[in-house]
Amino acid sequence: MSTFHLRFVLTVVIIVTGLLSGNETSLFAQQVCSALASDEAASMSDALKKATITNLHLKAYKTSDLSEKITCYDEILNLDPTDAIAKSELEKAEQQLKGQIDVAQKEQFKQELLQRAHNALAAADKAPPGEVLNDLDEALKVNPSDKDLLDARRRIQSSIDQRKVFQQVSDAIKAGHDAYFAESSAQLTLALRVINDALKVDPSNAELSNWKQKIESRLSTERFLWWLKVAGLVAGFACVIIIGLYLLRKRRGLLEFVDGDRIGEIFQLDKPAIRIGALSNGNDLVVTDSKGKISRFHCEIVRDGRRYFIKDASTNGTWLNEECLESGKLKLLRKGDRVSLAHEATLIFRLE
Repeated sequence: MSTFHLRFVLTVVIIVTGLLSGNETSLFAQQVCSALASDEAASMSDALKKATITNLHLKAYKTSDLSEKITCYDEILNLDPTDAIAKSELEKAEQQLKGQIDVAQKEQFKQELLQRAHNALAAADKAPPGEVLNDLDEALKVNPSDKDLLDARRRIQSSIDQRKVFQQVSDAIKAGHDAYFAESSAQLTLALRVINDALKVDPSNAELSNWKQKIESRLSTERFLWWLKVAGLVAGFACVIIIGLYLLRKRRGLLEFVDGDRIGEIFQLDKPAIRIGALSNGNDLVVTDSKGKISRFHCEIVRDGRRYFIKDASTNGTWLNEECLESGKLKLLRKGDRVSLAHEATLIFRLE
């Protein structure tokens, strides 16, 4: 018997023993078969191939290691490329291995993302970056019910919201401080609006409430001062108008008798020129005396705008207070002046 036949018989015996005894002997048989495949595969009989393939199928069936399954089925297809079961099981194993790898990669990505979220929350000096929140949203699109991702997103969003509130409150406090201590009150209304907006998101903030009270108090004072100025201007303007109207009003002159039978009688100077004399014909005010000293046309009172003048035209004279008037010359009348007609009748000039 040749050397080849001896080795063939020995191999068959080992394979059969492996099938009956377990994995170790089977592995030894596989090693022997591999050695034969390298030098003498072309010479191996169909029976040996079938035995080896059967052993590899059994090994692949028993193992739960997908990589080992794939290795067994690859070896089977190397021995028999037409083995349909090996092809089918190889595809399944490869798909399962790919699925396991995908799950592992997803889990690794999830853990890395959760770690990034944790690091972002731990950085208390700045708001968590927006890209972490975006990545969590993308991950939740794939797995929307993942509790870990949902919790991380909630905490990140809460941290961002809190940081926005903190920043808004800080800006409002600064705006209130700057506006309150500014020389001009132009920024007070805007600062109050900013503080009110901040109080909507943080209504219990005592510092905001304090600045709001201060600004409202100053605004109230500013409004009072403004209205006081307006009232002052209106009052001043009204006074100017009243004084102007008073000065521009047409004052009416009066002559009041202060002696004789006509004492207390008042005569209104309601014409541009009032002639006074003893004759009733041609005079507006007739004044007579028993001695006949008052001239027929004794004097005339002339109105020029708001002023009144007296002009003497008598024989026995006209006195203004203690002054004897020069005949034919106008003399200004003032309120309370006493006009004496030849010392026989005295009248007082009045204005109303």
